[in-house]
Amino acid sequence: MSENSATHVLEDGQKPEQLRASELRPLLAAMTAARDGDFTKIPETGHGMVAELTAVFNQIMDRSTHFNGEVQRVKRELVRHGRLDERVTASPGQGAWTSRVNDVNQLLDALVAPAANATRVAGATAPGRARPSQKDRP
Repeated sequence: MSENSATHVLEDGQKPEQLRASELRPLLAAMTAARDGDFTKIPETGHGMVAELTAVFNQIMDRSTHFNGEVQRVKRELVRHGRLDERVTASPGQGAWTSRVNDVNQLLDALVAPAANATRVAGATAPGRARPSQKDRP
C-alpha cells in the first residue's frame, strides 16, 4: 500500500464498504499500545479501508521508531564518545516530523555550545600554548 494511496470514491450505484469491528480491533489495540509507548507495527492484512489504515499506522510507527533510534544514537555518541557535533537525522516526512528533529538539534546546539567553547579556551590557554601578552611582544 503506497503512502499516498487514496481511498476510492463511490460511484453511483456502488455499495459502501462495510467495516466490521473485528477488522478494526487489532488496529485499535495497536493504537492503544502506541499511545502507551509501544511502537510495534501490525501485520498488513485485510483489504480496502482497513488495509489502508493499517499501512498508514505502520508508517507512523516506522517514523516514531526512527526518531527514537536517532535520539538514542546521538545520546550514545555524546555521552560515551564525547562527540559534541553529533545530531539527529531526519526521517521521511514533513511538518511536525521535521520540526521535531530541528527542535532537538537546536536544543543540542544550545546545550553543547558552552562546553565546546570551554574546551576551545582551555586548549588555547594550556601550558606551552598561551599567546604572549602585548608587553612581551617586540
